[in-house]
Amino acid sequence: MKQYRILLVVAAFVISTGTYCKQMEISTTDVTTQAALDQILTDAQFSILKFTAPWCGACKSPIFHELAEANPDIKFLIIDISKGEGAKIAKHYKVQGFPTFVFFSNEEETKRVVGDYNALKKNVASTAAQAKKTKTVAPVQKIAPIQKEEPKPVIGTYITSIATLEELDKHMNSDKPVIIKFYTNWCGYCKKIKPVFEDLATTHNEEITFIEVDGDKAAALTEKYDVEGFPTFISFHKGKKIKTISGADKEALQEHILELKKQKSSPTVPSKKRVPQTAVEKPEPKKAAVAPIKPQPVIKKKIKVVQKEEITPPKKIKVGPPHVEVTKMKDLEYYINQEQPTAVKFYASWCGPCQVVKPIFESLADQNYEKMNFVSINIDDAPEIAQQYRV
Repeated sequence: MKQYRILLVVAAFVISTGTYCKQMEISTTDVTTQAALDQILTDAQFSILKFTAPWCGACKSPIFHELAEANPDIKFLIIDISKGEGAKIAKHYKVQGFPTFVFFSNEEETKRVVGDYNALKKNVASTAAQAKKTKTVAPVQKIAPIQKEEPKPVIGTYITSIATLEELDKHMNSDKPVIIKFYTNWCGYCKKIKPVFEDLATTHNEEITFIEVDGDKAAALTEKYDVEGFPTFISFHKGKKIKTISGADKEALQEHILELKKQKSSPTVPSKKRVPQTAVEKPEPKKAAVAPIKPQPVIKKKIKVVQKEEITPPKKIKVGPPHVEVTKMKDLEYYINQEQPTAVKFYASWCGPCQVVKPIFESLADQNYEKMNFVSINIDDAPEIAQQYRV
């Protein structure tokens, strides 16, 4: 019954504000995918991103739309976590409350405001002033004649793009170590680490083979090498896997490239030639004097039978009603392996719908904890468990 009431309230709000939204929709842009957001941030010099949720009352304020109309030099974007990839984008930017306003200048985050519309107005005013200065900095000058320049090496030419297993097999058994970057075009972290990977390829291409694989175009390769996130870097040497680096970890990638370079440059130790036994003279071994063996006293001792190790259950963390919150796989397995069924809730602190369902889960745990186990897992605190269950 509550659900119908909520729907009626939302419907009434939409009807009552429909005309207003039509007037404002030109000044703001709704974004539902990471790819669309990346493109807008690339094209626009100044952008403000508003994260909102359908259950957030403060998010419905018209101030953001009014600021968008008054400042055409700034791109005003809206991301609803309940639409498209909104929740993933919110996680990417570590949004923990609503509304959250994130300011960008040339794709770089410059400031952030959470829930404070007065602070939003002040920051928009300063951003608008910067935008106007940028537009009037330099007058239009006559275009100078184009001079021919010597061609410069193109960054990225030392990276081989591969989409099939057959293409990859040609490089796997080479004497040179191989490092593969798995990426996608919609991945923000992939774009940030891209110039780092290109610089490394330009510098170390003689010792290491650099390969990139588009995860959207080469599903067979990502499946073969168990790639579950982007970017992922996997290195090989003579067909054997050496290391996997998950995420855009610049320092880890640079250090590993140096390790691969050392592995390539280190000379192989020549194997010792085996001389046939017929060509080796072996002197007759001298017989050692055998000392008389004295009888040893028999030591009688009771052998303690080791019982099966008792598994101590993890301590219950009371989160309201009687259910537990775990962060380790062994703790989760303790409950899963019991005879009674187990309900596991994966959630995140920044997730709006998770907050809505939280009291429902707690109420069910309070009523049924004697019949079944209720377990909560924060995916930010237990990423290994979340990855194991593909959350």
